[in-house]
Order: sequence, then C-alpha cells, then structure tokens
Amino acid sequence: MIKYVLDKIHGNIKLYPEAIQIIDTCEFQRLRKIKQLGNAHYVFPGATHTRFEHSIGVYHLSGLLIENIKNNQPELGIDDRQVLLIKLAGLCHDLGHGCFSHLFDNYFLSTIIKDPEKEKFNHHEYRSEFLFKHIINKYQLPLGNEEVDFICNLINPEVNRTIQLKQPEFMYEIVANCKSGLDCDKIDYLIRDTISVGIASSFNYDKMFKCAHVIDDTICYPEDEALNIYQLFHLRFVMHKKVYQHSLIKQIDYMILDILININAELHMDENIDNVDKFITYTDNILDIIKYISENETVLTLLQRLDSRQLYRCIYESVGSTSAPDLKISEFMVFITELGIVNEIIIDNSAVNFSKKNKNPVNEIYFYNPCKSDSKFKIKKKDVSLILPTVFQELVTRIILKNNREIIYEGKETTYSQLCIDFLTKNA
Repeated sequence: MIKYVLDKIHGNIKLYPEAIQIIDTCEFQRLRKIKQLGNAHYVFPGATHTRFEHSIGVYHLSGLLIENIKNNQPELGIDDRQVLLIKLAGLCHDLGHGCFSHLFDNYFLSTIIKDPEKEKFNHHEYRSEFLFKHIINKYQLPLGNEEVDFICNLINPEVNRTIQLKQPEFMYEIVANCKSGLDCDKIDYLIRDTISVGIASSFNYDKMFKCAHVIDDTICYPEDEALNIYQLFHLRFVMHKKVYQHSLIKQIDYMILDILININAELHMDENIDNVDKFITYTDNILDIIKYISENETVLTLLQRLDSRQLYRCIYESVGSTSAPDLKISEFMVFITELGIVNEIIIDNSAVNFSKKNKNPVNEIYFYNPCKSDSKFKIKKKDVSLILPTVFQELVTRIILKNNREIIYEGKETTYSQLCIDFLTKNA
C-alpha cells in the first residue's frame, strides 16, 4: 500500500511499500532521535530537524532526479525497479549515523577505536551499509543479493567504486556523488538546514532536475545552470562558516566529546560498535541516559556545566588559505607545557570549503547545450562569472580552553585565559 507523508520542504512525498517496510523498523526509527545538525540547536534554536526527515527528503529527491532522466531519455532503458532501488539508497544513506552526527565519527570513534578490525566502523557510510544489510536479513525484505549490493554501492560509492559495477555509472552520481559532490544528499540537507536556521538561499534544483541529461554515462546539466550550481556550493561554504563550524558549537562539541570519552569505560561503545542492538541505542538521547546511570564525577560535572552554559571557551581564532600564518603553534605548545595546562587546551583545525577541499567542484561537473544535447563539456569559471572565488577553501585554527582557573604567575594574580591570550597576542 502506498502512503503519503507531508514534508515541510518538498510537500507530499509518496512512500512505496518497500520504503514503508524499512521506515517501520526500530533501526530506521532511531533516526528521529538524531538531530541533523548535531549540537547546532544550542546556538540556533530552530536546528532541531532530524536525520529521519532528511533521509525521507533524499529518498524523494533521488527519485525525482532519476524519474526525470527516465522520462526524458527512454533510450537509456531505465526500469521502475532501478528507480525504486535508487530511492531506497537515498532513504538508507544515513542509517549508520550515531549520536551527535559527525562528532561521533570524526572525533569520538577516531579517538577510542584501537582495533584495526573495527576501524571501518569509524565511517557512517560503512555503518549505513551494515545496518541496511541487517534490516534486509532481519525482516526478510524482498530484495535480491545483487539489489542489496547495488544499494550499498550507491550509499558508499567512494569506497565501493573499485567493485565491478553492474549498473550504469551515472546512477552512482545521484545519492552520493564522489566525483563532484553534487548530489541529492547535499541538495536536501542544504535546503533543509538553511530553512531551519533562518539563512536565505537562492539555489533552486527544479530546472536542474527537469533538464538533467545523461551523456556518455554521466549526468550533465544545461550550461545556463552553472551559476546556480556555484550558488549551491557557495551555500555549503556559508553554512560551514556560519553554522556547522560556528565557534560556540565547536566548544559544545568538545564538551560532549569529553563526556563520551569519559563514559566509554561504562558503556563500551568502542566494543559494541558492530553490535546492532547496542549501536541503535546511541542516539542524541544518550546524555539523558548518562545522567541517570553514571556516577562518574567528571561526566556529571560536564553535564551540569553544559546545562548551565558554563562552556569551554574559544580564546583564539585564525583563518588562512593554507594554514594559520599568524600563529606559531609549536611555541604556544612549549608555553602551555611550561604552565602545566596542556590537558586544558584544545587546538582545533578545521577546513571550510566548497566540498572538494581546495579544488573547484564545478570543474568536475559536465554541462551540455540544450540545442545540441549529444555532447558534454566542462565550463571554465571565467565563462560563468568574473567575480567567482579564486580560492575554494579556508583553514581555521581555534584554541579552546576547558577551564579558566585563577593562578599566580610571575608574582601577579591572573587566569589561564588571560595568560594564553597575552601570549598569543604578543606572538601573533
């Protein structure tokens, strides 16, 4: 039976029986308890949307794009089953996310997992494949082995692209495009995130999707959509700059990271990362669970600080195109070592870019002339606009202080914070 769900971004979305069977599992329903933007709601109150609604949005957009291609180019022989499988890949692409989204992968698991056999579980894409296969087997859903493999390759094409592909290559550009980064996942989360935090966007996918054309097994777009695509990647940069890597959110992330690291001895998350029954309990609700089960004073103090906004403090920030040119980290490390406060300091290095590090992602996208749709080409940046960026990545260095204690230094009363700021300012 087909059902419809009303989405705040895309309107009514049609859910096919196979999608409903997946959605109505505890493994998928847990995504309701994982916020799309991790801890951004501590700074942006509207950022409370979840991986659950984003996953349904990617399901919808993936279907919209492949169905437009199917209708526009019947000679490609795309069948309804392929359309369904691509939509299911969009639905399941984030199944493997843990609590606090990317914080769980990029910081927590990379710190605690020491077993080489489990390192592959550091990546949510692999865990999404793992959980998807678990759902198929547990609930005996009607998908063949080759169909399951196809969906897994769509979810994680960057790792699986060395596998002999049994479907047209252009299909692997729809859900997660490892070539250019232009995909339905990115389009949905950027539209959804900007609306939730109140940032305006001029990007529109409607014409892009309606006019998408496959040439030489590659999805190509009308040449007059080049500026629109640049706007999408610029929007990604803006969201990283203003929201995803906001200084205050970083401070909260590191507090929660310390909570997770200190509670791991009790919860054994590193040991249970490949245990589905345990893993699906690792949602954003874990902080409430910790409050009731833990007697770890360090953890409980951090939770109390978090609730009372006694947060870690960013005392220095520097931006550069290759590195922070005005900050000599090695000299600062010597200084804080002499003070005996190395464990109180976090040095965070983050990249803010258009999605392909310091490269222009639009250079990896093919276009076509609607009057001559049998050949593809790339568009030079100067032929789109003369005022587009020349640099596509910033590197941000932040120094974050965990505790700001008062001390006597060189005969004077001062604080860790003031000492660090004085040193950094003097040596800038």
